[in-house]
Amino acid sequence: MMPEIVNSDLRRALTEMPPWLPDKTPLEMQIVNYGVVEVDGVRQSDLYYQYRLSDSWGLVNVVLESRGAELQVAGLHFYKSEKTWTEMNGLNFTDKSIVQFAILAAAMFNPLFILFALVQCVRTPVPWRKWLWIIFILVGVTAIQVNWTTGDIDFNPLYVTLLGAGFSKASPISPLFLIVSVPLGAIIFLVKRRKWLLPPPADAPTSG
Repeated sequence: MMPEIVNSDLRRALTEMPPWLPDKTPLEMQIVNYGVVEVDGVRQSDLYYQYRLSDSWGLVNVVLESRGAELQVAGLHFYKSEKTWTEMNGLNFTDKSIVQFAILAAAMFNPLFILFALVQCVRTPVPWRKWLWIIFILVGVTAIQVNWTTGDIDFNPLYVTLLGAGFSKASPISPLFLIVSVPLGAIIFLVKRRKWLLPPPADAPTSG
């Protein structure tokens, strides 16, 4: 262990850990995620091991730090669950709220709506600088982000997404985040397009 983490809190945590640990050999073990970062000759490895137990699953996170030939433990965490973390944090539809389904529907609808507006823009005579309209149409502004596992929602007004939707997942065991934005450019263009396609008034002056 690194000297910085060898204290009374560590000793208490190690003392309290045995009741959580399985009393039998795990049925299966696999590495579900890892990351390695090296800065100024110090190499830190973040490893996640998933264990299948007789009636549950265990997840162990070990952080190792190496300086030359010296290898020390910088962190150690143990978690227990009835399901695997890949299953819990996957795209499942059990016990999800109406808000989560609404955001999922918007994440599927927005790209189709934006692509429809883009096609109309390419086919429509635009009074000025069509390429600016194309860029404006392709992006969504602001962002509503939902943690698909927990249902937690976050709002970011200063955010831009391509095609008005996106997702992120840091690792196979990490929660999935869905992101949707307002397709403002597509909406404004389609409104203006209707005006541009209207026939000119009968009493409008003509050139020539």
